[in-house]
Amino acid sequence: MVSQLPGLMVSQLMGLMVSQLMDLMVSQLMGLMVSQLMGLIVSQLMGLRSVR
Repeated sequence: MVSQLPGLMVSQLMGLMVSQLMDLMVSQLMGLMVSQLMGLIVSQLMGLRSVR
């Protein structure tokens, strides 16, 4: 049982790090997509206004 503890701790730490990294990547990707979409909408609206 004592020899299994380090492996358990390591696996838990690895799982935590991987899940946190995935969360970071997903949130950053979402932010990028949202900001790009907002920029597109704003630029199109400005273009429409400038045409009129």
